[in-house]
Amino acid sequence: MKELGKGFKIGYLLIFLGFVVTTETVGNPVPLLIIAFVLIQLIYEKYFPHRGFLVLQLVPLLYGIFMAPYMVLLFPLWVYDMVQEKQLWGILLPVALGIYLEDLEGFWILLFLVSLTGFASYGISTLLEKEQGLQQSFDEERRLRYQLEKQKMDLIQSNRKVQALTEATERNRIAGEIHDNVGHEIAGVLMQLEVGEKLMERDPDASKKAILQARSKLADTLVLLRNTVHNLRPREKSGLQYLKEVIEGFEYGNIHFEHSGDFNPLSNLHYEVLGSNLKEALTNIQKYSRAENIIIKIEAMDKLVRLYVKDDGIGCNAPSFNQGMGLKGMKERAENLGGNLSVDGKEGFLVVTILPIDKKS
Repeated sequence: MKELGKGFKIGYLLIFLGFVVTTETVGNPVPLLIIAFVLIQLIYEKYFPHRGFLVLQLVPLLYGIFMAPYMVLLFPLWVYDMVQEKQLWGILLPVALGIYLEDLEGFWILLFLVSLTGFASYGISTLLEKEQGLQQSFDEERRLRYQLEKQKMDLIQSNRKVQALTEATERNRIAGEIHDNVGHEIAGVLMQLEVGEKLMERDPDASKKAILQARSKLADTLVLLRNTVHNLRPREKSGLQYLKEVIEGFEYGNIHFEHSGDFNPLSNLHYEVLGSNLKEALTNIQKYSRAENIIIKIEAMDKLVRLYVKDDGIGCNAPSFNQGMGLKGMKERAENLGGNLSVDGKEGFLVVTILPIDKKS
């Protein structure tokens, strides 16, 4: 749009010079005054766009008008720049000068040219402001888009770090589970078999009893190992369906399952933690509770999701309650997402996992 304004002014100046060369006899000082006017114009356009140069431009312009009246035709160029500078009073000066010269025909021509350049300048200025506004909006939109992309990448990196931390925590939990439970059970089976081997000749009945006990422990160890491997198995379904699949795969007791709320804001990490904690809670029920009925509730609220697992088993006394590797792992997983884990051993056993929901992220 600036190029359009420059083209308009250059075109007008060329027409003026052509008019002067073809129709007027140029006196000696007039060319110098025209050159001074044009030089000041160039300085204003390219180097110092200050309105003081427009005032300075009046010196050769007014002097030239008194030397050669046709110099008044340069006034529209001056008016153009004054309108660009929002100095609309500049339109009045050539009008007053035209009246002063008392040239009625020339006055109307000057008024027409001043009006034409004034309207052209105002129109180009308005379009230029709109163009600048659109460019600023585009730049702001591009800046916000880059900022969103950066935030997206930061969130992806944070998500990967949390996933890595969750996976590491889960590996540590499984390692502790295998070491503390499966490893100890296998060690006990081995000791029973060694006792049975030593008693085989001296006391066949005691040897047989030891071997039968070892077989029973080995069967329990196989169940424990199967549950551990089940917890390691990658999930095939996602969302709430994944949690239902975990419950359907659990073959112990009578399960009553309820769910409520909007689960759309939950991320994959939420389901990973809820699924892992649900598996752990059900495994503990099978191993320790002697329960017949199990209640599972999953509630998605406005700012949090709650997993409630309650059985009617033997429970445990609060003073003697000790969190093993399983419950520690459940607590760590919840805390990694800013949540918490609470347990209660009265009237059966209750495990509640609470995770926050950040709907913006």
